[in-house]
Amino acid sequence: MGPEVDDPASRALRILLSETRPVLPMDLRIAWVRFLMSLLVRLPNLLRQLKADASETLAQEIVKRPEEYEALRRATDPPTLMEFLRERGINGLVEDFGTTLIPGLVELPQMKADIARMDWRVFHFRDGPYGLVTSDFPICMLPGLASPDCLISLPLSPTAIFLASYSSDLLNQLDALQPPALIDSANRISIQSAQQYVYADNRQYYDLVDRFLEPVSRGPE
Repeated sequence: MGPEVDDPASRALRILLSETRPVLPMDLRIAWVRFLMSLLVRLPNLLRQLKADASETLAQEIVKRPEEYEALRRATDPPTLMEFLRERGINGLVEDFGTTLIPGLVELPQMKADIARMDWRVFHFRDGPYGLVTSDFPICMLPGLASPDCLISLPLSPTAIFLASYSSDLLNQLDALQPPALIDSANRISIQSAQQYVYADNRQYYDLVDRFLEPVSRGPE
């Protein structure tokens, strides 16, 4: 995403990993919110789709009103605006339009405010029977920010997980669970959220991955 998102988030991460009830200064709290939001749009296939959809939409808008270009076109100019852009070597403006939208997706005001006002906890499992896994889509937000029961989870390391919720009671209930139950639930969610890859610090999770990771569908060879 870029250092403007990741660098302050790394400072927030150090504090989150050091405390069970982390207290971040407001600037780092907002930095962590922006990082969480960025995780939702970092998937390569999502970025490709966003870029393609935005490019197509912009191209349609450009050709929708040819009279505007025609009113400005000189006799030596190409007959259409798209041809004009290609001739000037700036047709990448259309192709890369989706890329310019990405920073705005981590600045959605209501979404930032909703996550920032949640109760945040970090659960540590240093003495747990086994550790946490993560995936190529590590953040989980169920059932959605609009729900009062929303729970955000993000493994921070094999022994720590970030949880956020509007409900402190829900987090207290999770905190009361024995480590195996919470670790098992977190790992199952991480695996089911994966697009293609699950990451773990050893091979003991193979059976769990086989049970919960959806096979990647392949097109015809």
